[in-house]
Amino acid sequence: MDSVTGVAEEVLKRMGACTAGRVWARGKTLQQAWKECTRGDWLLWLAARVGVDQQLLVIAACDCARLALGYVPLDEERPRAAIEKAHAWADGTKYVTLSQVRSAADDAETASLFAPYGASLASAAAMQAASAARAAAFSALESAAAYQAAHTAALAAEIPYGTTGWARTQATAAALVRTHIPWATVRQTLLEGEAW
Repeated sequence: MDSVTGVAEEVLKRMGACTAGRVWARGKTLQQAWKECTRGDWLLWLAARVGVDQQLLVIAACDCARLALGYVPLDEERPRAAIEKAHAWADGTKYVTLSQVRSAADDAETASLFAPYGASLASAAAMQAASAARAAAFSALESAAAYQAAHTAALAAEIPYGTTGWARTQATAAALVRTHIPWATVRQTLLEGEAW
């Protein structure tokens, strides 16, 4: 079997996926796993790992990071600004330089240092999205940068809602990832070559 029709667990093992992800994918094809996964962080990791277009990854990571903004105090704009800069760089609707993305990411990081726990995690999610944009612009996007945007957003949601909030945020993030990166895109990327 090739990477597109192969058993997800085997493909994920070759890619270096975590044990929990491989166990969850047991008995599924890669397509089934992509369509059924409720972990946005896992989907972003997989999309980055197979080499999906970096702008798509950054846009998806930004949308996942936005899920954490509800935990940022209303008077704190740095996390939102970091996400908006990264998104604008990725979608090309506004002229945004890498320097501006980097500066916004640094500002979000500063905000995370002095914020209450939930807001700190939300700022960290924004910083990760901006970092994903910065890395993508240098053609060096690691799967970890995209993964962290969704993962940290889910951590921020865990504060008020506990485990239920975590699962709900990850499921929302997974839906957002699939909106920007449908299975057809992942499949085409896999067919074009196994860079991993």
